[in-house]
Amino acid sequence: MNLIPLAGVFWFGWDVSVIIFLYWLENVIIGLLNIPKILSCRAGPKAAPPRRESFGSLIFLAVFFSFHYGMFCYGHYSFLSETYDTLPEWGGIFSALFSPLLFWSLLGLTLSHITSMFVNFYGRGEYKTRSANTQMFMPYSRVVILHVVIVFGGALAVAMGQGLAMLVLLVAIKIGFDLAAHLVEHSEKESLIAPSVS
Repeated sequence: MNLIPLAGVFWFGWDVSVIIFLYWLENVIIGLLNIPKILSCRAGPKAAPPRRESFGSLIFLAVFFSFHYGMFCYGHYSFLSETYDTLPEWGGIFSALFSPLLFWSLLGLTLSHITSMFVNFYGRGEYKTRSANTQMFMPYSRVVILHVVIVFGGALAVAMGQGLAMLVLLVAIKIGFDLAAHLVEHSEKESLIAPSVS
């Protein structure tokens, strides 16, 4: 699914701002999917004796995460929109989602993350051994690292004229980052899990 933006670059004339917009939207999807993950976690806090989190504490963490991560994404996009003036304004984000290739690209990335959630998080029983507090922080490292990648990669692409090679390189870096993030999150070694990338 990460290869879809390459179709946008090769055949639909996407520039760096469209690719960065798609990657920001992907972070929003990851945050939304983290809410049911938090609610599903069965392990207690790492420092406490093994116990299951109460339903009330799971709800609190999910609500807290939703507000905090939402503000985090808001600040992230505000920074990006100041850097790349061709990004949609806040009022135009929803309508921009329905541009044909962007819609299918986002849908593909969303289905990819949903599939991973059911195959790994639920299918491999990760929710049984992960605390809600650990799960709550997982998307943040991903957003921060990806933010650095796309800002510097995008700036380099702009500086060098957004040629085809630079845009392909930006997508390739993102694919490599996603692969590394996937391996870290779903590693069987607990030491690699908390807090990590999602």
